[in-house]
Amino acid sequence: MGNVPKLRFPGFSGEWEEKIFNEIVVISGEKVDPKTTISSYKCIELDNLSSNDGILLGYRDSRTQKSTKNKLKTK
Repeated sequence: MGNVPKLRFPGFSGEWEEKIFNEIVVISGEKVDPKTTISSYKCIELDNLSSNDGILLGYRDSRTQKSTKNKLKTK
């Protein structure tokens, strides 16, 4: 069956869709400062992306970062 993963999370069905990153997220205008924020967020840096095809390889915990980051939200 086409491009459907064997293991699925509840609520997902059908085939994978390939989308450009800025088609699904936008910068929210909020910032995350690891020195003052208690909450943990997934932080994506350039080295978390494959240089050949942009595939997400992983992420970091925002609390381990040294600088303030932009917070994204889904469109």
